[in-house]
Amino acid sequence: FHSSWRMSVNFNELEELATQMLAYDSGLEIKNRRYFLRTYQDCFIGSQLLDWLIKYKQCSRPTALALGNELVKAGLIHHTVDLTKPLLDGYFFYVFSDKVKKKKGKLKKTPHAVPTSIKGIALLMNDPIKGVEIKDRKYHLKPYRCCFVASEAVDWMLTHLGCRTREEATTIGEKLVDEGFIEHVVQPQPFKDAYLFFVFTKYTKETPEITDKEVQEQEAVTPEDFEQLKVLGEGGYGKVSLVRKKDTEQIYAMKTVHKSKIKSDKALEHIITEKNVLVNDSPFLLHLYFSFQTANKLYLVTDFLAGGDMFFHLSKKNGKGFSTPVARFFCAELVLALEHLHQCGVIYRDLKLENVLLDSQGHVCLADFGLSKLVDEDSNDRTQTFCGSQGYLAPEILRGESYTYSVDWFSLGVMLYEMLTGINPFLGANFRETCTNILQKPIRFPSTFSRSAAEFLTKLLSRNPETRLKTAAEIKRQSWFKGIKWNKLALKRIPPPFHLAVKAAESTEHFDQVYTRMEITSEDESLMSQDSSTEGLFEDFDYVAVAETS
Repeated sequence: FHSSWRMSVNFNELEELATQMLAYDSGLEIKNRRYFLRTYQDCFIGSQLLDWLIKYKQCSRPTALALGNELVKAGLIHHTVDLTKPLLDGYFFYVFSDKVKKKKGKLKKTPHAVPTSIKGIALLMNDPIKGVEIKDRKYHLKPYRCCFVASEAVDWMLTHLGCRTREEATTIGEKLVDEGFIEHVVQPQPFKDAYLFFVFTKYTKETPEITDKEVQEQEAVTPEDFEQLKVLGEGGYGKVSLVRKKDTEQIYAMKTVHKSKIKSDKALEHIITEKNVLVNDSPFLLHLYFSFQTANKLYLVTDFLAGGDMFFHLSKKNGKGFSTPVARFFCAELVLALEHLHQCGVIYRDLKLENVLLDSQGHVCLADFGLSKLVDEDSNDRTQTFCGSQGYLAPEILRGESYTYSVDWFSLGVMLYEMLTGINPFLGANFRETCTNILQKPIRFPSTFSRSAAEFLTKLLSRNPETRLKTAAEIKRQSWFKGIKWNKLALKRIPPPFHLAVKAAESTEHFDQVYTRMEITSEDESLMSQDSSTEGLFEDFDYVAVAETS
């Protein structure tokens, strides 16, 4: 569709174009919008559709408008209120038809690195398609041209940069001001998570884009760049330590894996998958900042979540569960975490209490993606590998059947039962008994369960994947979640009902002292012989998240 294009496009081409507009990574910004106190669900703005067509189809604005109206005539998009209204180049709300929306379920998000340099963030924020919403605004009848709202920019950072908290996003906003990329519309003042108008400066508009060369020339990271503070955990492949990066004083968690212990193709697939999934932009998934290697070891440097894991906190309840509001909040945020993975074509396959971390405020964060599986359309989004954790395995996995994303929703049901009662509904004296329970044991709900909780869990724990709840959209509509404002939850605008006392960024009071009291030891790799069997296996392992914002 170039500027010379004539209106000879057929319906299939128009339908394909509409589907492209729904793409997670390069499509239109579709969200709930308000106008004169009325909310319009899942809509986009007419002028932004034209911007998108001009950028991605390389056509003129008149051609884009004509093409947009072909989409209207074909019944693929329409005005939110007046179905007869044509596409207009202005602040008018439009939605996609139900047929087009159904196609979105087949689209995949592409896990990708996000810019974490202040320069890169400024450029992405100012992008006409992917950036913040820039438009003329009024305040007390005074007009302000081409500006954005600070609190909406914080929302944008959570959804596009995967910021862990609104405070973290606000800090980035402050640095954007300090480094001259944005400024208040009236007078110099700090960036705040509030209804304040900011504009991009001339400096931002004249800044060239970040090139691949700039990214590739980032200085290599080594183990010597980090000070080891405490041990956080230990497993079959290696250990996880609390570390401080010496030049920035930033606190991280660092997972160390011995290459010699990666002896099979499956083990290799697990570590590579974990590294790839850690590169994401969801505020509910653990983030990778650095990955690097030495002759004998692999290193993954991620967020440190000072709240510890959910198993630690539930074990403190002495056999009782969390309150219903706490369990509902945790479960809802886990739905958002799993939804993001599924949109990226990833089956998680290892949902359990130990893999759900809490940040210092009490928000959840999903971790440990070693058993995750990236599926593709050729397999119809299905796989058949037997893997998972005891007590959480879906029945179809135990039966040796092929399975899809619904195994994660079964595990969520098990975990929700645990959060509400303090016990796993299927756990037996041994693995065989546990498997038998999963396949056959009737599920009994305590009398304290509400009807909506029992109904919700029954749908999650269905032994037949065809009758089980299959999608995040279905789950969000369940009556047990009544009152949850999903858009606000995704933007972390809802305070967690579970309160944590965290003394400092490097505090480990919410971690098992069996590990935190271990002596920090370091091996002299110069004295270790290199395992030649692993040579060449990890050529693409090294990664740096563009640059640090500190």
